[in-house]
Amino acid sequence: YVADTDNNRIQKFDASGTFLATWGSYGSLDGQFFYPSDVATDGNGNAYVTDRVNNRIQKFDASGTLLATWGSDGAGDGELAYPFGVATDGSGNVYVTETDNEPVKKFACPSTSASSTSTSTSSPTPSSTTSTSSTTTSSPPSTATSSSTTTTPSSTTSTTVPACTFLLKWGVPFGTVDGELYDPVGVAADGSGNVYVADAYNSRIQRFDANGTVLAAWGGFGSGDGQFASPYGVATDGSGNVYVADTGNNRIQKFDANGTFLTAWGSYGSGDGQFGYPHGVATDASGHVYVADTYNHRIQQFDANGTFLTAWGSQGSGDGQFASPWGVATDGSGNVYVADTGNHRIQRLDSSGAFLTAWGSERAGDEFADPGGVATDANGDVYVADSGNDRIQKFDASGTFLTTWGSHGTDNGQFASPWGVATDGSGNVYVADTGNHRIQKFDASGTFLTALTIPGGRGGDFVHYLYSVATDGSGNVYVAEAESNPHADPGTYTPAPRIQKFDASGTFLTAWGSYGSGDGQFDDLLFVATDGSANVYVADTKDQRIQKFDASGTFLATWGSYGSGDGQFEYPYGVATDGSGNVYVADTGNHRIQKFDASGTFLATWGSEGSGDGQFERPTGVTIDGGRNVYVADTGNHRIQKFACP
Repeated sequence: YVADTDNNRIQKFDASGTFLATWGSYGSLDGQFFYPSDVATDGNGNAYVTDRVNNRIQKFDASGTLLATWGSDGAGDGELAYPFGVATDGSGNVYVTETDNEPVKKFACPSTSASSTSTSTSSPTPSSTTSTSSTTTSSPPSTATSSSTTTTPSSTTSTTVPACTFLLKWGVPFGTVDGELYDPVGVAADGSGNVYVADAYNSRIQRFDANGTVLAAWGGFGSGDGQFASPYGVATDGSGNVYVADTGNNRIQKFDANGTFLTAWGSYGSGDGQFGYPHGVATDASGHVYVADTYNHRIQQFDANGTFLTAWGSQGSGDGQFASPWGVATDGSGNVYVADTGNHRIQRLDSSGAFLTAWGSERAGDEFADPGGVATDANGDVYVADSGNDRIQKFDASGTFLTTWGSHGTDNGQFASPWGVATDGSGNVYVADTGNHRIQKFDASGTFLTALTIPGGRGGDFVHYLYSVATDGSGNVYVAEAESNPHADPGTYTPAPRIQKFDASGTFLTAWGSYGSGDGQFDDLLFVATDGSANVYVADTKDQRIQKFDASGTFLATWGSYGSGDGQFEYPYGVATDGSGNVYVADTGNHRIQKFDASGTFLATWGSEGSGDGQFERPTGVTIDGGRNVYVADTGNHRIQKFACP
């Protein structure tokens, strides 16, 4: 079983990689997913999926029929905040890691078979979608095996199987000593009831007993034997060995139960036995090791010593294809389940990789998955960076869908999690193609014009991400850049955020900013806007403030601090201005919009956490049109809201 994260589905294969089945689609209904990150199975062949952004665990039988679901957003017992890893033991317990709450939670789960008696509700019908490498429809393609099936999302809101019962939790958050956790992600259990946790930020593996008592810990940042760089996945085999997806080092490491290093294999690349940041690992009863090779969009199979056996999958949304799969699991019959994360589904394949069945469908043409940036043009049309769907969508001022363009990929006109969008006075559209580290320019109909590839400040292993783009009245382009290094020690790594300015033809003009909290310095994540007087406003997200500069980068003013009072922020992600020089901020963590004058004086605020009209869930983008209407990318609710501003 593989958690195909970007496809929002689970895929199932047999032990040789033959595709068997897939299920799931983007959404929040029963049987749908929003970035499923991991999958695990129990002795009865049931599959458990961490439905990450929906803050829940979903349980299915081997055919993809929904059995139970539990969890909601929160920090209480039985609540979940961005669950990442899931594992089962032989006693019917389920272990879940959370990256926001930081603990490990343990649940007791019944093994009763499902028999649904609940009232039906409507659910999305699978729609045809063209991808870069295949065309899929609601029916399996003609090349699928006769045993393959595609299952629609569950149309029931509940089942007669009770949800799993909370038992206990452990782990002190944001800590570094043994027993404390900082970004716990992968989790696994062995036949003796021990629980292994991939403690990613601390670059280590921790071993606990079934009651949460720490027994051992090993690792530390580095690339040597037994060291890690952001390990995300962990699995055990029948002999008590432990396998770790050492994500930042692009390898698998094998240990005995006490953490003694045994062997390692893998390097960065796309060849057999190489990896593109593997996030998931699993074993089967025959001693095979399966790896979710996330950014190569495939599953690789090895023997227990790391000898390459086979690989299957490619980038796409068809049966047996993946979009950044994060999780993989096997069952007692040799089937493989894949959390097809980007396709928001689960796929089931036999051990040879043959497709067996599918849960789910593709996303509708005018829906959103994590909408980030939003912009308007002189005609009042609205452009949305539909980040989770790797596309730009265009609407008129009343919200009527006009057109869309883009798909996942690296070619011209394709995107990888685009987050920012802006327009200029000539009607051109600029897109911050975040994952591809570039700015793309289009005309108003979506025709590709040019791409501006922006070099990183330090080169080498440093990867720069462009989260935001803005233009001014002279046609200049401003780009907010953040840098990261997946091979760096999180404890000593220093980011290099900055603003870069280009003319309309892409010629570099100037840059400013460095890491820090002083005037004109930034802390990593940035979002940028301009006003009619050529001033530049930057949402300095982690410093919890707005900074104002002139067009050459000279510091003018700053305001804000961490908090929930007027003029305070909790990770502001978006900033925009209107024709009168007022500044609007998407105060993401406080689930609201704040309005200021050009000097930073607080004027107004609106919004609260929720899904009703005028409420928000982590808004990240804001823009204002010529009629003083305010458009908000209500990211967590996957919608755009429009407000009239006096």
